[in-house]
Amino acid sequence: MIIGDPQAAATQALLETVHGRYLPNKVLVVARPDHVDELSERIPLLAGRTQINGSATAYVCENHACQLPVTEPEALLRLLE
Repeated sequence: MIIGDPQAAATQALLETVHGRYLPNKVLVVARPDHVDELSERIPLLAGRTQINGSATAYVCENHACQLPVTEPEALLRLLE
């Protein structure tokens, strides 16, 4: 999941990193920071997810457990490998 403004360059960079990998079973959620609380009612995994220092932030989760969040595309790529 990515928490950030979908139109912002930093969010787009994280999205490009995800879309640049072949991940056939991925589920991708992109949420604006001000919509996380509302969306977490329908998507419980979003509960408590925030941005780091106001930057677009990616959480890579598997089997209901998430890795530490990252804000850089290179760090996200490492988590996806």
